[in-house]
Amino acid sequence: MEVAYTHAPVAVRADIQAAHTTVWRKLAEPGTWWTGAERLAIAAEVRKAATCRLCAARKTALSPSAVEGGHDTAGRLPAAVVEMVHRITTDSARLSREWYEGLAAQGLPDTHYVEALGVLVRTISIDTFCRALGIPCHPLPSPVAGAPSRPTESLSE
Repeated sequence: MEVAYTHAPVAVRADIQAAHTTVWRKLAEPGTWWTGAERLAIAAEVRKAATCRLCAARKTALSPSAVEGGHDTAGRLPAAVVEMVHRITTDSARLSREWYEGLAAQGLPDTHYVEALGVLVRTISIDTFCRALGIPCHPLPSPVAGAPSRPTESLSE
């Protein structure tokens, strides 16, 4: 998928367009812990968080934990991943160690958290660039088939 800024009100340098194309293509590829389809589901969830009623209610509450309910979700990811993506996207200033440990207790390993965070940041960055230009966000690419690499060696070994 080629990212284009032909409808932008200002010229976008070719190197920025090429970099965004590379990021968008890699977003669709299998990563270390997530498949290409799962990575794109994370990106879709980033976009869904912007209109989530639970996130909006939590954002205005004194404490986000004071508001209960379920996220408005695309429905393709485990609840812990949806919570992670929505909270980081909409209310990152109030994250806590307790919140993070709660995700781990729900079965979200730190390895998966880190990769999902990378997908989240890439999606937010390019979507924000598009919004700053006043153009629609790029459609998400089609997933690339394949399994995550899932290395068996630890970084500390």
